[in-house]
Amino acid sequence: MASLNCVLIIAMLAVASASACSPPFVDIDNRCYFFQHEMALTWGEARAYCQAMGDRVDLAVVDSCERLGLTWHFIVNNYGPHWYWIGATDAGHRGDWEWVTGYSVAIGTPFWYPNHPNAQGSCLALEHKTGYFVDFDCTVAGNFICENSIND
Repeated sequence: MASLNCVLIIAMLAVASASACSPPFVDIDNRCYFFQHEMALTWGEARAYCQAMGDRVDLAVVDSCERLGLTWHFIVNNYGPHWYWIGATDAGHRGDWEWVTGYSVAIGTPFWYPNHPNAQGSCLALEHKTGYFVDFDCTVAGNFICENSIND
């Protein structure tokens, strides 16, 4: 019986470690995110930086309420409130927001800060006080979140 328990524990550890994110990425709601809080880049530069980290890395897709809350909670608890670039834009198709994956970004509550998007920018960021989505000028340098899509 003891050897069966040992085999089960080893099997469970193997499954857990197989789904874990490799540093510098951390698991946020089963997504592997890297929070670049020490460097500020434009949205385009941030995307290039993320993509240079690996074949399956790009700016983060934060496409559920739960993931948005967990992501913002992680930022506030680890780095303090600050705005971050994430992976969506309406550049080239004004008002039609798309994630870097090609999927549409939900507009309005509960994701967007009040009165956003407001055509002030074409790149998506997490607002610095609340963590809601805001459209920002893509040429402004800011911190950013990369996602390694190893689990997709």
